[in-house]
Amino acid sequence: AGAFNSNIVKASKYIADRDYSGKNVEFLTIGKKANDILKKTHKIFKNETAIYDDLSFENASAIAEELMQLFVEKKFDKIVIVYNQFVNAATQDVKTEQFLPIVPVEKDENVVLDYIFEPSKEEIV
Repeated sequence: AGAFNSNIVKASKYIADRDYSGKNVEFLTIGKKANDILKKTHKIFKNETAIYDDLSFENASAIAEELMQLFVEKKFDKIVIVYNQFVNAATQDVKTEQFLPIVPVEKDENVVLDYIFEPSKEEIV
């Protein structure tokens, strides 16, 4: 699990130092390792390691709700999430996504949407 944690920490530090140099960057950490490493060099405003004691949608959504409230209150002007995306048991890809403010998805004019209706369109009508 060493690389699992260290890759997230490295990516988080890199993004903070590269994209937000000279700005007040704070971290909400989920997990003991990330918290232990990041608190040495960056400001941690909250650690949510206890979520692993009762990992559920409700507990995860409570964290998201808190972040949204802090954004609305203008404590943060941007919230970025850094996480591991599962590929297989041996591989995870580090992903970075802007959580807030929401960035609209760029439209591709050449996209053709093809919906599958179940039951058929006729049965639905």
